Amino acid sequence: MNAKQPGATTHKPSCRLVIAGAAHVDRTGWLEAPSALGCSNPGRFEETPGGTALNVASVIASLGGAPELVSLVAQDSAGSGLRADLKQRGITGHVDGETAANTGTYTCLIEPDGSLLVGMADMAIYNDFLARNAVPLVQALSLEDWLCVDTNLPPHQMRQLLQAGPARRVGLTVSKAKAPRMKEFTDLIDIVFTNRVEACSLCGVDDGDIETIGVDEIAAALRELGIKSAVITDGTKDVTLLDGAEVQLITVPPVQHVADVTGAGDALVGASLHALMCGFPLAKAIEFGVKAAQATIQAKGALRSDLASLIGLANRPTASL
Repeated sequence: MNAKQPGATTHKPSCRLVIAGAAHVDRTGWLEAPSALGCSNPGRFEETPGGTALNVASVIASLGGAPELVSLVAQDSAGSGLRADLKQRGITGHVDGETAANTGTYTCLIEPDGSLLVGMADMAIYNDFLARNAVPLVQALSLEDWLCVDTNLPPHQMRQLLQAGPARRVGLTVSKAKAPRMKEFTDLIDIVFTNRVEACSLCGVDDGDIETIGVDEIAAALRELGIKSAVITDGTKDVTLLDGAEVQLITVPPVQHVADVTGAGDALVGASLHALMCGFPLAKAIEFGVKAAQATIQAKGALRSDLASLIGLANRPTASL
């Protein structure tokens, strides 16, 4: 990443950002009391747009960006709702394609303290995603543009997309189970956003060694896979930034109140990408991402409408570094 010189200003991004990955319906259940397994638990459900790619795009749009989303959404009632939500959020959607599956859903139960009790993903629709439908879009991107992919979509289809154009490329590992899919295209990725567990899964670290392996070892394992830069989160601990041969820590301040952890990682990615598009160097961009993640977990839901003012990052004509 090329850092701007001291005294430089950041402008509204003129580059494009295309995000390919999950766009589905999140069904979140809020428990009124700590869960009691094996019996009925009082609470309430709500449905909102979700999915890694959609969440990241929503964060960027809330900060004033103009993201484009590539995914697969069915021609059903849930899909119609998602298309309307994309338009309302200022996201250009490229989500049509042939499929016999339902629009994807993610259902989860949240404890009163904001922690996740259990989640269930119905994502069969993504197996029908075909990169060829989005290749012309990616081919039109320039060297200054950005292409971000997540591992919800089939890895061989993601590889086809990543090879289609010259844009700067970002990969999101999404989950422990899906992170190893990135092995099929790590040679094409410029920056990986991941967490400690997902990074270890990607690198083939045994579950029993995840808590004890050092950040330098994880960084070395990622380099062996051909990954040039990586942003590795670890809950409330400092963020590890691998940038070429350098490894540094980005401070994560303590948070007094946690309402809901949903969307924290996506907020970090979205704010970081927007900052990069505004010209901030990678380390500074991650600081904005940390602020966004912390603001997100202090409110219920995966997206805050006031995020730009809370973290001090938006499209301003002359925002000094």
